[in-house]
Amino acid sequence: MASAWLPPAILTSTAGSAVLFAVFLYLHLAHGRERHVALWAGAWALSFVRYALSLVAVLGWPGGAAPAPLQAATYLATLGSTLLLLWGTHEFIGMRLPRFWLAFTAAVGAWVVIALAGEAGFLALTVPVFWFLGATSVWTGARFLRWQEVPGIGHLVTGWAFIVWGLHRLDYPFVRPVEALAVGGFMLAGLLEFVLTIGMLIVHMEKALERLRESEERYRRLVEGSPDAILLVRAGAPVFMNEPARRLLGGGPAAEGLAARLVAAAAAPGPSEVREGERDLEVRSTPLGPGAAQVVVQDVTERRRLEERLRDAAKMEAVGRLAGGVAHDFNNLLTAILGYTSLLLLETRPEDPRREHVEEVQRACERAADLTRQLLAFARRQPLEPKVVVLDDLVRGATLLIQRLVGERIRVEARLAAPAARLLADPGQLELAIVNLAVNARDAMPAGGALTIETRRVDAGDLPPGLAWPLGGVALSVADTGAGMDEATRRRAFEPFFTTKPPGQGTGLGLSTVHGIVDRCGGRVDVESAPGRGTRFTVLLPRTDAAAPPAPPEPLDAPAPARGTVLLAEDEPAVRAMAARALQGVGYAVLACGSGEEALAAAAGHPGPIDLLLTDVVMSGMSGVELARRLRAARPDLRVLLVSGYAPELLEAGDAPPGPLLLKPFSAGALTARVREVLEAAPARQPA
Repeated sequence: MASAWLPPAILTSTAGSAVLFAVFLYLHLAHGRERHVALWAGAWALSFVRYALSLVAVLGWPGGAAPAPLQAATYLATLGSTLLLLWGTHEFIGMRLPRFWLAFTAAVGAWVVIALAGEAGFLALTVPVFWFLGATSVWTGARFLRWQEVPGIGHLVTGWAFIVWGLHRLDYPFVRPVEALAVGGFMLAGLLEFVLTIGMLIVHMEKALERLRESEERYRRLVEGSPDAILLVRAGAPVFMNEPARRLLGGGPAAEGLAARLVAAAAAPGPSEVREGERDLEVRSTPLGPGAAQVVVQDVTERRRLEERLRDAAKMEAVGRLAGGVAHDFNNLLTAILGYTSLLLLETRPEDPRREHVEEVQRACERAADLTRQLLAFARRQPLEPKVVVLDDLVRGATLLIQRLVGERIRVEARLAAPAARLLADPGQLELAIVNLAVNARDAMPAGGALTIETRRVDAGDLPPGLAWPLGGVALSVADTGAGMDEATRRRAFEPFFTTKPPGQGTGLGLSTVHGIVDRCGGRVDVESAPGRGTRFTVLLPRTDAAAPPAPPEPLDAPAPARGTVLLAEDEPAVRAMAARALQGVGYAVLACGSGEEALAAAAGHPGPIDLLLTDVVMSGMSGVELARRLRAARPDLRVLLVSGYAPELLEAGDAPPGPLLLKPFSAGALTARVREVLEAAPARQPA
């Protein structure tokens, strides 16, 4: 006959296990679905099953002779509950469950089945089971006591509760048969389960709070360490801001106004921009709930400047391609016009009234040639001929030209303070840059004023940041007393095709050309200006210690008549005819050909020597460079003079060109002088 106290006690434990299962199942479903919580919920579910089966056995068989399968299910549920508690604990503390516990559980479960089938005695059945349960609980408690990842009392309460519960399970086989002790044993077990559950909940919350603290710390470091300004906005007002945001807003009424503008910009869909002084601020917003948002403000000033430079570079590349495509054909036309004009001037007497018309045509051609050179220099397609240049001498020579260009209403003053400063640059392009700056200053002073050109040495230690020139540099400044520029105009001063002049009065290439020339010389150009205070352009170039070339000696006698044979390869008929006529006019024999293939055939059929190959670089079919190399294979001593208005392969090829380059357009006199210079130069061994 079952004791009267036993059914209520088992019923109480059953209800308690059901409540614990519900609590841990809720934690699992509502807070991250963590695996250890699921295992603990499963343990209490099996505990509920164990007590429910025990209650069925007590009520159904008061005499205690419950069927063996029911008893086996009760013991196996107890083993499973204990194993899941152990497994969940190992998951909680970050350890793997040792495999021997699975083996022990299986062995004890098998013993339960065997003992019940063999109708073993109470002690033979319960001692292995409860001693295994006790050892498992003590092991689990020891694991909790050793685990100190999270500070608090949760692991202490849980660990000692498991150990005491495990020790209590060891005495179950001996206490349960004694009626007077069994009541206290059930009460103690229920109390220990309650304390154990409290401890497990505490340690679970402590770990969750620790992870929350770590997450908040990571978020704080992420937000405070961000280079962007971050604001948390609620109900249209900032409630939190990181350090970059505090630096951005500063303090005072201005800060409140900027904050209001940022919050208003964040309300717009997508990214928006706010202009604050000289800074461009990009504002992005992420909703965080009703009336709340995270606002990220990024200073994109430098990015916008880089984008502008990229657009400028794209424009330069586009203009470069356009200039390269046009320059060759346009310079061929200019060469023919300029060449025939110079020949016509040689045949026209000074008193001939038509001579003035021819001179005007020549001046128009020269202006057109200057425009082409500016296009190519701006697009960096103009071949460089760097030489050692004394800057003061170059400026001194350019000053006379500048005075004629700017007119009498503008006073030109040169303050040259770098007499020994030498540069490695193309003197023609550098002079073009100086003249362009002077012309820009003239246009800024329509009513007259003062134009000041200054030079000075800059020591290596006084260079601006980012420049590392061991020998230092030299500065050239061109200043005017004109109307000046506002900030928006100053920022676009070097932009291609940007001009403040009326349509038809400016190309927008002058300052862009200056920027391109200075950049190719390895220097930099800056501008200082303000409305009503004039403008100053400062060009900074690196110095060199190379010696300046000596001045050419004055010719003592008239040049000897020209002699020799010139093989001319030019695919433009007008240029070919002009060049042949100019060379024949001074005494050269000319083999004129319209292509590289014709030139090869003419050279093969010519019985005598050929002194010079005069060839265009860009021709349909075979290029002039390839023609020179093939002819030199048969005539190693052949001298070569290349002509071109646009020679990208010479600029980009890795090999040295086969001869000097004469740029189109050129006059007949310039052509014959350069041919004589090449033929009279000291012979050099040419590669085969």
